Amino acid sequence: MVELQQCEEHIIQEKATLQHDRAKIEDDRQQIQKDREHLEAEKATMMSNGVGSNNLVGLNFRGEKTMVMKRSVLCQVEGSMLAAMFSGRYENNLDYDRDGNVYVGYPPSVMVPLMDWLTACQDAPTEAQCPHVDIPTCQQTIWDGVVKFFGLESVPAPPSLQMFNGVKRNLKISDLEGWHLALCKHCTELTTMADFSLPGISHDSPVLVGAKKPSEDRLLVAAIGRLDVIASQDNQDRHHNNVYWSLNDRVLAFCEEQVGISRLQNVDQSFVIAGHKGACWSFHSDTAALKFEKIIMVPKKHSSLAL
Repeated sequence: MVELQQCEEHIIQEKATLQHDRAKIEDDRQQIQKDREHLEAEKATMMSNGVGSNNLVGLNFRGEKTMVMKRSVLCQVEGSMLAAMFSGRYENNLDYDRDGNVYVGYPPSVMVPLMDWLTACQDAPTEAQCPHVDIPTCQQTIWDGVVKFFGLESVPAPPSLQMFNGVKRNLKISDLEGWHLALCKHCTELTTMADFSLPGISHDSPVLVGAKKPSEDRLLVAAIGRLDVIASQDNQDRHHNNVYWSLNDRVLAFCEEQVGISRLQNVDQSFVIAGHKGACWSFHSDTAALKFEKIIMVPKKHSSLAL
Protein backbone atom coordinates (compact mmCIF):
# COMPACT_ATOMS: atom_id res chain seq x y z
CA MET A 1 0.00 0.00 0.00
CA VAL A 2 2.86 2.32 0.84
CA GLU A 3 4.51 1.55 -2.52
CA LEU A 4 1.27 2.15 -4.38
CA GLN A 5 0.79 5.45 -2.61
CA GLN A 6 4.34 6.55 -3.52
CA CYS A 7 3.78 5.57 -7.15
CA GLU A 8 0.53 7.55 -7.23
CA GLU A 9 2.26 10.64 -5.83
CA HIS A 10 5.04 10.23 -8.40
CA ILE A 11 2.51 9.98 -11.21
CA ILE A 12 0.74 13.11 -9.96
CA GLN A 13 4.03 15.03 -9.91
CA GLU A 14 4.89 13.79 -13.39
CA LYS A 15 1.46 14.86 -14.62
CA ALA A 16 1.91 18.33 -13.12
CA THR A 17 5.33 18.61 -14.75
CA LEU A 18 3.90 17.54 -18.11
CA GLN A 19 1.08 20.08 -17.81
CA HIS A 20 3.62 22.80 -16.96
CA ASP A 21 5.78 21.86 -19.94
CA ARG A 22 2.74 21.72 -22.20
CA ALA A 23 1.66 25.20 -21.06
CA LYS A 24 5.17 26.52 -21.71
CA ILE A 25 5.21 24.97 -25.19
CA GLU A 26 1.83 26.58 -25.93
CA ASP A 27 3.13 29.97 -24.74
CA ASP A 28 6.20 29.57 -26.95
CA ARG A 29 4.00 28.59 -29.90
CA GLN A 30 1.81 31.68 -29.46
CA GLN A 31 4.87 33.91 -29.19
CA ILE A 32 6.31 32.42 -32.37
CA GLN A 33 2.98 33.01 -34.11
CA LYS A 34 2.96 36.63 -32.95
CA ASP A 35 6.54 37.11 -34.14
CA ARG A 36 5.64 35.60 -37.49
CA GLU A 37 2.61 37.85 -37.89
CA HIS A 38 4.72 40.86 -36.93
CA LEU A 39 7.33 39.95 -39.52
CA GLU A 40 4.68 39.46 -42.20
CA ALA A 41 3.13 42.84 -41.39
CA GLU A 42 6.55 44.48 -41.43
CA LYS A 43 7.33 42.83 -44.76
CA ALA A 44 4.01 44.03 -46.22
CA THR A 45 4.71 47.58 -45.01
CA MET A 46 8.18 47.56 -46.48
CA MET A 47 6.94 46.27 -49.81
CA SER A 48 4.20 48.87 -49.96
CA ASN A 49 6.86 51.54 -49.49
CA GLY A 50 8.93 50.12 -52.31
CA VAL A 51 11.57 48.30 -50.26
CA GLY A 52 12.24 45.11 -52.14
CA SER A 53 13.94 43.62 -55.14
CA ASN A 54 12.97 44.80 -58.62
CA ASN A 55 10.70 47.53 -57.26
CA LEU A 56 12.55 50.54 -58.71
CA VAL A 57 11.69 51.65 -62.24
CA GLY A 58 13.68 54.13 -64.30
CA LEU A 59 11.59 56.47 -66.47
CA ASN A 60 12.67 58.61 -69.40
CA PHE A 61 10.23 61.41 -70.21
CA ARG A 62 10.63 62.17 -73.92
CA GLY A 63 14.41 62.25 -73.61
CA GLU A 64 14.27 65.46 -71.57
CA LYS A 65 14.32 64.11 -68.01
CA THR A 66 14.83 60.78 -66.24
CA MET A 67 13.36 59.72 -62.90
CA VAL A 68 13.43 56.62 -60.70
CA MET A 69 10.04 55.64 -59.26
CA LYS A 70 8.82 52.86 -57.00
CA ARG A 71 6.86 50.24 -58.87
CA SER A 72 4.29 50.23 -56.06
CA VAL A 73 3.68 53.96 -56.66
CA LEU A 74 3.09 53.44 -60.37
CA CYS A 75 0.72 50.52 -59.77
CA GLN A 76 -1.40 51.95 -56.96
CA VAL A 77 -4.34 53.04 -59.17
CA GLU A 78 -5.94 49.64 -59.68
CA GLY A 79 -7.35 48.91 -63.12
CA SER A 80 -5.42 51.75 -64.79
CA MET A 81 -3.22 51.38 -67.85
CA LEU A 82 -0.33 52.76 -65.81
CA ALA A 83 -0.69 49.94 -63.26
CA ALA A 84 -0.90 47.33 -66.03
CA MET A 85 2.23 48.67 -67.77
CA PHE A 86 4.40 48.36 -64.67
CA SER A 87 2.84 45.27 -63.10
CA GLY A 88 5.68 43.17 -64.54
CA ARG A 89 3.47 41.31 -67.01
CA TYR A 90 4.31 43.53 -69.99
CA GLU A 91 7.96 44.40 -69.46
CA ASN A 92 8.92 42.93 -72.84
CA ASN A 93 6.42 45.22 -74.57
CA LEU A 94 7.80 48.48 -73.17
CA ASP A 95 10.34 50.72 -74.91
CA TYR A 96 13.68 51.24 -73.15
CA ASP A 97 16.48 53.71 -73.68
CA ARG A 98 20.13 52.64 -73.72
CA ASP A 99 20.33 53.03 -69.93
CA GLY A 100 17.41 50.70 -69.33
CA ASN A 101 14.86 53.40 -68.49
CA VAL A 102 11.29 52.98 -69.74
CA TYR A 103 10.65 55.59 -72.43
CA VAL A 104 7.48 57.69 -71.99
CA GLY A 105 6.52 59.98 -74.86
CA TYR A 106 5.05 62.77 -72.72
CA PRO A 107 6.96 65.89 -71.53
CA PRO A 108 8.32 66.18 -67.97
CA SER A 109 6.25 69.35 -67.43
CA VAL A 110 3.23 67.03 -67.17
CA MET A 111 4.75 63.70 -66.08
CA VAL A 112 6.80 65.03 -63.14
CA PRO A 113 3.72 66.61 -61.45
CA LEU A 114 1.87 63.33 -62.05
CA MET A 115 4.66 61.32 -60.41
CA ASP A 116 4.70 63.75 -57.47
CA TRP A 117 0.93 63.37 -57.11
CA LEU A 118 1.12 59.56 -57.12
CA THR A 119 3.88 59.61 -54.49
CA ALA A 120 1.93 62.03 -52.27
CA CYS A 121 -1.20 59.87 -52.53
CA GLN A 122 0.63 56.71 -51.49
CA ASP A 123 2.26 58.40 -48.51
CA ALA A 124 -0.93 60.18 -47.38
CA PRO A 125 -3.09 58.70 -44.56
CA THR A 126 -6.07 56.68 -45.75
CA GLU A 127 -8.58 59.31 -44.69
CA ALA A 128 -6.58 62.21 -46.15
CA GLN A 129 -7.57 63.76 -49.47
CA CYS A 130 -4.92 63.75 -52.18
CA PRO A 131 -3.85 67.20 -53.39
CA HIS A 132 -4.62 68.57 -56.82
CA VAL A 133 -2.10 68.07 -59.59
CA ASP A 134 -0.33 71.36 -60.29
CA ILE A 135 0.47 71.81 -64.00
CA PRO A 136 0.90 74.88 -66.25
CA THR A 137 -2.31 75.98 -67.92
CA CYS A 138 -0.65 75.85 -71.34
CA GLN A 139 -0.12 72.11 -70.80
CA GLN A 140 -3.81 71.35 -70.14
CA THR A 141 -4.39 69.66 -73.53
CA ILE A 142 -1.38 67.39 -73.05
CA TRP A 143 -2.52 66.65 -69.49
CA ASP A 144 -5.92 65.54 -70.74
CA GLY A 145 -4.19 63.15 -73.14
CA VAL A 146 -2.02 61.71 -70.36
CA VAL A 147 -5.01 61.12 -68.11
CA LYS A 148 -6.92 59.36 -70.88
CA PHE A 149 -3.99 57.23 -72.07
CA PHE A 150 -2.97 55.99 -68.61
CA GLY A 151 -6.56 55.51 -67.44
CA LEU A 152 -6.22 57.97 -64.55
CA GLU A 153 -9.60 59.69 -64.75
CA SER A 154 -9.83 59.41 -60.96
CA VAL A 155 -6.93 61.87 -60.59
CA PRO A 156 -8.39 65.26 -59.59
CA ALA A 157 -7.98 67.89 -62.28
CA PRO A 158 -5.84 70.96 -61.53
CA PRO A 159 -7.84 73.96 -60.37
CA SER A 160 -8.77 76.39 -63.14
CA LEU A 161 -7.60 79.99 -63.04
CA GLN A 162 -9.90 82.78 -64.23
CA MET A 163 -8.02 85.17 -66.48
CA PHE A 164 -8.97 88.44 -68.18
CA ASN A 165 -7.27 91.09 -70.31
CA GLY A 166 -7.11 94.81 -69.74
CA VAL A 167 -8.39 96.85 -66.81
CA LYS A 168 -11.61 95.60 -65.21
CA ARG A 169 -13.96 97.25 -62.74
CA ASN A 170 -16.52 96.03 -60.23
CA LEU A 171 -15.25 92.45 -60.04
CA LYS A 172 -16.57 90.17 -57.32
CA ILE A 173 -13.61 88.62 -55.50
CA SER A 174 -15.58 85.47 -54.74
CA ASP A 175 -16.05 84.95 -58.48
CA LEU A 176 -12.31 85.03 -59.21
CA GLU A 177 -11.76 81.28 -59.48
CA GLY A 178 -8.28 80.00 -58.72
CA TRP A 179 -6.91 83.19 -57.08
CA HIS A 180 -5.63 83.59 -53.52
CA LEU A 181 -5.19 86.86 -51.59
CA ALA A 182 -1.46 87.40 -50.98
CA LEU A 183 -1.35 91.02 -49.78
CA CYS A 184 -3.80 93.64 -48.53
CA LYS A 185 -2.63 97.14 -47.53
CA HIS A 186 -4.38 100.38 -46.67
CA CYS A 187 -4.33 103.04 -49.37
CA THR A 188 -2.09 105.31 -47.29
CA GLU A 189 0.75 102.79 -47.36
CA LEU A 190 3.02 103.45 -50.32
CA THR A 191 3.68 100.76 -52.86
CA THR A 192 7.22 99.35 -52.68
CA MET A 193 9.18 96.62 -54.43
CA ALA A 194 8.82 94.53 -51.27
CA ASP A 195 5.11 94.21 -52.07
CA PHE A 196 6.09 92.07 -55.06
CA SER A 197 8.59 89.83 -53.23
CA LEU A 198 6.16 86.94 -53.15
CA PRO A 199 7.69 83.67 -51.89
CA GLY A 200 7.04 80.65 -54.08
CA ILE A 201 6.03 82.76 -57.11
CA SER A 202 8.22 82.51 -60.18
CA HIS A 203 9.27 85.70 -61.96
CA ASP A 204 6.94 85.06 -64.90
CA SER A 205 3.89 84.14 -62.80
CA PRO A 206 0.69 86.15 -63.20
CA VAL A 207 -0.50 88.38 -60.38
CA LEU A 208 -3.78 90.21 -60.02
CA VAL A 209 -3.63 93.71 -58.54
CA GLY A 210 -6.59 95.83 -57.55
CA ALA A 211 -8.28 98.12 -55.08
CA LYS A 212 -11.41 97.67 -52.99
CA LYS A 213 -13.31 99.16 -50.10
CA PRO A 214 -12.85 97.45 -46.72
CA SER A 215 -15.28 94.63 -45.94
CA GLU A 216 -16.51 94.55 -49.55
CA ASP A 217 -16.27 91.52 -51.83
CA ARG A 218 -15.81 93.69 -54.90
CA LEU A 219 -12.79 95.11 -56.67
CA LEU A 220 -13.33 98.68 -57.82
CA VAL A 221 -10.53 98.23 -60.32
CA ALA A 222 -8.21 95.33 -61.20
CA ALA A 223 -5.77 94.08 -63.81
CA ILE A 224 -3.64 90.98 -64.37
CA GLY A 225 0.00 91.14 -65.38
CA ARG A 226 3.16 89.11 -65.24
CA LEU A 227 5.19 89.63 -62.08
CA ASP A 228 8.45 90.54 -63.82
CA VAL A 229 6.66 93.18 -65.92
CA ILE A 230 4.87 94.77 -62.97
CA ALA A 231 7.93 94.80 -60.72
CA SER A 232 10.34 96.24 -63.31
CA GLN A 233 12.33 99.18 -61.91
CA ASP A 234 13.56 100.77 -65.13
CA ASN A 235 10.84 103.49 -65.05
CA GLN A 236 9.70 102.39 -68.49
CA ASP A 237 6.07 101.74 -69.28
CA ARG A 238 5.66 98.02 -69.97
CA HIS A 239 2.81 96.62 -72.04
CA HIS A 240 1.50 93.20 -71.04
CA ASN A 241 -1.88 91.46 -71.18
CA ASN A 242 -3.39 94.50 -72.93
CA VAL A 243 -2.32 96.76 -70.03
CA TYR A 244 0.41 99.37 -69.74
CA TRP A 245 2.20 99.06 -66.40
CA SER A 246 4.35 101.67 -64.71
CA LEU A 247 6.04 101.60 -61.31
CA ASN A 248 7.41 105.09 -60.71
CA ASP A 249 8.09 106.89 -57.45
CA ARG A 250 6.71 103.90 -55.54
CA VAL A 251 3.33 104.29 -57.23
CA LEU A 252 2.00 101.51 -59.44
CA ALA A 253 -0.22 102.70 -62.28
CA PHE A 254 -1.88 100.64 -64.98
CA CYS A 255 -4.12 101.58 -67.88
CA GLU A 256 -5.34 100.26 -71.23
CA GLU A 257 -3.96 103.24 -73.14
CA GLN A 258 -0.39 104.46 -73.00
CA VAL A 259 -1.35 108.12 -73.35
CA GLY A 260 -1.49 109.89 -70.03
CA ILE A 261 -0.18 107.07 -67.87
CA SER A 262 2.12 109.38 -65.91
CA ARG A 263 -0.87 111.48 -64.85
CA LEU A 264 -2.42 108.43 -63.17
CA GLN A 265 -0.38 109.24 -60.06
CA ASN A 266 -2.89 112.00 -59.30
CA VAL A 267 -5.90 109.74 -59.59
CA ASP A 268 -8.96 110.58 -57.55
CA GLN A 269 -11.45 108.26 -55.86
CA SER A 270 -13.02 107.23 -59.18
CA PHE A 271 -9.77 105.51 -60.21
CA VAL A 272 -10.34 106.85 -63.74
CA ILE A 273 -8.52 109.48 -65.76
CA ALA A 274 -10.90 111.43 -67.98
CA GLY A 275 -10.97 110.01 -71.47
CA HIS A 276 -8.73 107.08 -70.66
CA LYS A 277 -9.24 103.67 -69.12
CA GLY A 278 -6.74 103.71 -66.31
CA ALA A 279 -6.16 103.18 -62.63
CA CYS A 280 -3.69 103.89 -59.88
CA TRP A 281 -2.89 101.25 -57.29
CA SER A 282 -1.40 103.64 -54.71
CA PHE A 283 -2.42 107.07 -53.41
CA HIS A 284 -0.88 110.40 -52.52
CA SER A 285 -1.37 112.27 -49.25
CA ASP A 286 -4.23 114.34 -50.63
CA THR A 287 -6.30 111.18 -50.95
CA ALA A 288 -5.28 109.67 -47.60
CA ALA A 289 -8.78 110.16 -46.21
CA LEU A 290 -10.18 107.69 -48.72
CA LYS A 291 -11.15 104.32 -47.28
CA PHE A 292 -9.63 101.93 -49.77
CA GLU A 293 -7.42 98.86 -49.66
CA LYS A 294 -4.99 97.72 -52.33
CA ILE A 295 -4.49 94.01 -52.85
CA ILE A 296 -2.35 91.46 -54.65
CA MET A 297 -3.79 88.08 -55.59
CA VAL A 298 -1.77 85.11 -56.84
CA PRO A 299 -2.69 81.68 -58.28
CA LYS A 300 -3.67 79.29 -55.50
CA LYS A 301 -1.05 76.78 -56.59
CA HIS A 302 1.63 79.42 -57.24
CA SER A 303 2.06 78.02 -60.75
CA SER A 304 4.01 79.61 -63.57
CA LEU A 305 1.15 80.16 -66.03
CA ALA A 306 1.47 81.53 -69.52
CA LEU A 307 -0.63 84.58 -70.35
